Amino acid sequence: MPELAATPGQTIGPFFHYALPYPGDRELVPRGSAGSVRLHGYVYDGEGNDVPDALLEIRQADPAGTVPTVPGSQRRDGAPFTGWGRSSTDASGHYWFSSVEPGPARPEGAPFFAVVIFARGLLNRLFTRIYLPAGHAVLGADPLLSTLDAEALLEGGASELTVVSNNAGNGEVGLAALIREGRVRKIVCSFPRQSDSWHFDQAWRAGAIELELVPQGNLAERIRAAGAGIGAFFTPTGFGTPLADGKETRVIDGRGYLLEYPLRGDVALIAAHKADELGNLVYRKTARNFGPIMAAAAKTTVAQVDEIVPVGALDPEHVVTPCLYVDRVVCVDRNLAMSGDTR
Repeated sequence: MPELAATPGQTIGPFFHYALPYPGDRELVPRGSAGSVRLHGYVYDGEGNDVPDALLEIRQADPAGTVPTVPGSQRRDGAPFTGWGRSSTDASGHYWFSSVEPGPARPEGAPFFAVVIFARGLLNRLFTRIYLPAGHAVLGADPLLSTLDAEALLEGGASELTVVSNNAGNGEVGLAALIREGRVRKIVCSFPRQSDSWHFDQAWRAGAIELELVPQGNLAERIRAAGAGIGAFFTPTGFGTPLADGKETRVIDGRGYLLEYPLRGDVALIAAHKADELGNLVYRKTARNFGPIMAAAAKTTVAQVDEIVPVGALDPEHVVTPCLYVDRVVCVDRNLAMSGDTR
């Protein structure tokens, strides 16, 4: 492990070469380490456009407020903590990295990640910091639950929840936090296990949570059926497997099908790109996969958006979810995510 010293003054990078990150560079601590967190974000240009293939160098203090003085040419796999790492943006400007929650570099300061950004066409390096409020986890993969409703649900004492989601939570925030605190009785999802779903794994092995595993297509169609007023439908997916146990089956035109029922919700928490003041929604890319059908399937829909615009500013041909399905709109500007601001 490299020697740790008091945090030095700002030093200009790059400390690594300009090639894209090696496997492991995005992980400042070994995967699955206790207390590790995973941070996601986006990089935009001055006009709000996605910046693909940008290189980010990350530097941070450990929880005690110290950082390694000199990084190696790349992260040394297996080191408990390096204080240095790299990430890059994909075609949509999205990046991620994992580490421990940083401590303040100065006793009176706030904890932060220091980030240097290199991008094509960028004449100068961009320096920024991702600030984290003391005592709060970093923004995770569940942006709406992480910044708003999971904390509200925890503070409000909500329990015995049945959650319908694509996955079973990530890291320490959002849905994962609710599972960690024992607030979720049952989860209905298609992808319950991944590298950082340890709270679900522990709850499942302990028999503390019920899982209904649903194939991805069936999950989407069950949600859609609820919004469309469909009482039930036959699907071939899952026929002849343990997923069909206890369900009605039928052979139609020589092919086996099983009967699936709609998934209705009391509250839908969705993310969209923009909303007008009435609540009409437009989406970015994969947010359209589940957002529209969940909005229609719930009694109350809360939409997190990047921007709220005046009525008439959205092209009607681009509106995917009409306002009649939306009850609340909360604006959380993703451009502020790099600074840790979730207003």
